[in-house]
Amino acid sequence: MSHSTKPLEQLVEHAGSFAQLMLSTFGEFYPFACALDAEGELSTLDGDDDDQNPVSQNLIEQLREEVRLRVPRAEVVATAVAYDARVQIRDRDIDSDAVVIEVDQVAEDPSIVFMLYSREGGTIEYGDVLVQPGTGEQYGAR
Repeated sequence: MSHSTKPLEQLVEHAGSFAQLMLSTFGEFYPFACALDAEGELSTLDGDDDDQNPVSQNLIEQLREEVRLRVPRAEVVATAVAYDARVQIRDRDIDSDAVVIEVDQVAEDPSIVFMLYSREGGTIEYGDVLVQPGTGEQYGAR
């Protein structure tokens, strides 16, 4: 992957591709996180839960905490936490399954990416990709 690609694009491409692979192979995936360091190297974090069937919300919080611990040590310049969710977007009358990717960066505003999808029989059909401003909690107030 080119180092000239923006961190948001790198993380969304990496997280989205992995989530799609897991959905097409297993029909689901556990939440995971990705981090991008200053040299442009991507790493994936999968949490540290010994439970074979962890509660997704607990795993999401654990991944968010792992990301928060890496940021002050300047280990990463951008992070993403990805999970599967049901989303409702009232102003667009959308009620859909989605891969949700919370992206946060040192140099740019945070974003939340929604990769909408539906299941038709055994097939997953992907729809719109929506982006909204994120909270930026990993890097503090801007």
